[in-house]
Amino acid sequence: MESKPISETNKFGRRFDREFKENAVRLLGSSERSLADVARELGISVWSLSRWRQLFAAAPAPSAAPPEPSDPQRQIQPLQQQLDYVTEQRDILKKALAICSSEQKRPGNSNW
Repeated sequence: MESKPISETNKFGRRFDREFKENAVRLLGSSERSLADVARELGISVWSLSRWRQLFAAAPAPSAAPPEPSDPQRQIQPLQQQLDYVTEQRDILKKALAICSSEQKRPGNSNW
């Protein structure tokens, strides 16, 4: 029997690397055998194989490169909205600073 690729063993049991888990799920999907049969053949628990199947079915396969945006305007619009928001916030802070500065300069103002 071949040894399993185990990344580490700790007090909770064996830990398998990602490649082994993906291959186990791929084997499960490509065969006509039941989950229990595949798990028994690989020497792992049914619970682990079931969990790995849910984990790798939910996660999309990583692609080599991000897709190219088809429309540059689609990228510019959210950035323009963010710029408008930040500009508005900056203007508000400038006004608040001007108000605070003018209150401090008033003669007889002992609040500050």
